[in-house]
Amino acid sequence: MNVKLSCAGAAAVSMFAFALPAAAVTIVPAKCVSITAAAGCFYLGNIGNTGDAADAQSQYNALRNPDIVLNFLGKSDGGFGMTTLGNASESFGTWSTPGFLVDFLAVKSGTEFVLYQLAAPASSGNWSTAGLVNGMGQQRELSHLTFFGAAGAVPEPATWGMMLLGFGIVGGAVRRRQSRLAIV
Repeated sequence: MNVKLSCAGAAAVSMFAFALPAAAVTIVPAKCVSITAAAGCFYLGNIGNTGDAADAQSQYNALRNPDIVLNFLGKSDGGFGMTTLGNASESFGTWSTPGFLVDFLAVKSGTEFVLYQLAAPASSGNWSTAGLVNGMGQQRELSHLTFFGAAGAVPEPATWGMMLLGFGIVGGAVRRRQSRLAIV
């Protein structure tokens, strides 16, 4: 009986050990001077969900300063409502995330990705697999884009105008009321 339990216990432990995921992402420091550099930061691994983002963030923060914060929004092939122009056989295109401001963008191909920090948060931009080349120096095909940023609406110019008009009306009302109180 003890032998059977020991074997069953060993089998359960070995199954558990195989079920544990390895580190999802490993940064390649030689190709990552700074996240703010135009070349971005090259990683080996995946970047398609919140867990991957947390791992990429911690790997970067352990090696570079200042620290980054990756707030996962979604990925281009995940039905997030984002549009990307271009297909997997192309090496460049544009992206658009109406209603969301993106501050970091990951371009994924195969088992690698490049993480870029945008100069300013934006709801559209360009992507390229220029940082992802095969052994022959050819650009790889796009797997997907992963977006990080703020899930806040980007006001349209007309909305800004209405908001400023509203502030002007409220300010005028407050001013008239103060002048009436001063007369009485």
